[in-house]
Amino acid sequence: GNSFTASVKAGIPYRVEWLVNDQCGNTTWEAPTYLFKDCKPPTPYCISGLAIPLMDTGEVAIWGNDFNVGSFDNCTKESDLDIRIHHTSLGHEPTTFEEIQELPIGVTFNCTHVGTQIVSVYVIDEAGNYDYCSTSVIIQDNQAVCNFGQVAGTITMKDGLAVEETEVFIEGSGNMPPPYMTSTNGTYHFDVSMGADYIIKPYKNQDPLNGVSTFDLVLITKHILGIQPFSSPYQYIAGDANKSNSVTAYDIVVLRKLILNLSTDIQNNTSWRFVPADYEFTQSNPLLESFEESILVSDLPGTMANLDFIAIKIGDVSSNAAENTLASTTPRSSSQQFVLETADQKVKKGDQITVPFFTNNLADIEGYQFTMSFNSLVFESIEEGIISEEHFGITHSDRGYITTSWNSFFANISEPLSSTSTSTLQEEKRMLFQLTFTASKDGQLADFLNITSDLTTAEAYHVAGNLLDVLLMTTPTIGAEEFKVTQNQPNPFKEATEFSFQLPEASDVTLHILDIQGKLVFQKTAPFNKGVHTIYFDQYLPEGTYFYHLASSFGVATKKMIVVK
Repeated sequence: GNSFTASVKAGIPYRVEWLVNDQCGNTTWEAPTYLFKDCKPPTPYCISGLAIPLMDTGEVAIWGNDFNVGSFDNCTKESDLDIRIHHTSLGHEPTTFEEIQELPIGVTFNCTHVGTQIVSVYVIDEAGNYDYCSTSVIIQDNQAVCNFGQVAGTITMKDGLAVEETEVFIEGSGNMPPPYMTSTNGTYHFDVSMGADYIIKPYKNQDPLNGVSTFDLVLITKHILGIQPFSSPYQYIAGDANKSNSVTAYDIVVLRKLILNLSTDIQNNTSWRFVPADYEFTQSNPLLESFEESILVSDLPGTMANLDFIAIKIGDVSSNAAENTLASTTPRSSSQQFVLETADQKVKKGDQITVPFFTNNLADIEGYQFTMSFNSLVFESIEEGIISEEHFGITHSDRGYITTSWNSFFANISEPLSSTSTSTLQEEKRMLFQLTFTASKDGQLADFLNITSDLTTAEAYHVAGNLLDVLLMTTPTIGAEEFKVTQNQPNPFKEATEFSFQLPEASDVTLHILDIQGKLVFQKTAPFNKGVHTIYFDQYLPEGTYFYHLASSFGVATKKMIVVK
């Protein structure tokens, strides 16, 4: 026939001859070898629950085979199946075959395990395939060899919100139960022997950026300057980011690195700290005392159910951290806006463009943060204006993101300014910074830049306490690619310098000179015809770094110059 059926075994080679005949009597044949593999895992069957009492020693051993009721495999005999057992007292659930092979064939329970325990019974065949079934075992203290009590409590923030996913550890003599992971209700409990001493300590070190924003840096700054001291001992603990037992400007540096996505953890600290809820601070500044971060239970009398902790999110001075990472948070938004402006322009592939950013209401805010998202542009450099380079994160610039976080170390930069104009450049506007890019394709700059919350949430903080959205406004220009400005010569200079520029058509040109803080120190407007022109400047300026803007009907250019004496 042209087919056959045979029983085969895994791992053994079989040779099959195939013959083909034609109607002329010709015959040809081949004899390939086939090797079959056992890829099917065994089928485990477990007893649905088992009850067993502790012996008078307070212990009892249970074997994996105690739960096996007819597990089978397609190739391995039932008597040759390897049975292993796992319980949480052995550590995490195995995830690889190597970890399963290391499991014991039995596990020992003691007084700490009285009650229902969940076990996993692993069945392994001779080919290394495996599967498991989970079941329960009730450990009973029928001979009253255990003298049990319980310690329990709740982990909450100071406003009473329960904190999930906190590991609670218990230490003491003897065989201690494993750490307890709190769920969304924040509670924990341990069944332990009475009459013994125990130490209970929570631990959580995940999502360090949770609840941390530039607004927290504003509050820390106000505290450092004595403008608005912290009103709660928990604010001191949250503000001490580097765990130096003091709140200083360096804590601002540590937290700003988080906000800018320059670091992914908090230096020398965990992301959460915990204080017993009934702990009474002896000083308004808790960092001046050795406050407790664990609870000591001496000679446990029975059940102690109110061993609660207050959870403090490090860096979250404003107390808006999410206590429940499973719940979605509602983004904060505002109808008010902090507006950054820059001039739109046409760009061509290969052009290197410098983009200055201005605002006319910096004095009205105490800080801001956002992500500058860009496409079709290759980031080259940052030039400082009012905002120094330390307030930027360029780690993800190769992905098209620059993060920024700024807050003032002063009550106000200057007197609040106001304007109803949205023109490209006004004397009341302040240059914050400028970015230099190389264009990777032709297009409009406005299509390549945007302010987002992709990495760092976009928000600003008004001096009146209001939360503001951050908006980028690109003002249109005409023929901006034909308006060219070269670096002033000489630069640096002592007494005089010249500003050269080229106009595609006749236009009024305004020269603005601003100091390093963005304050206007000189302004002059004059008409010029089409072509190349030079403005001679010999006004006295104190030694220092300045920015000059040349604005025309065809765009605006910003460059830096230095005056020396």
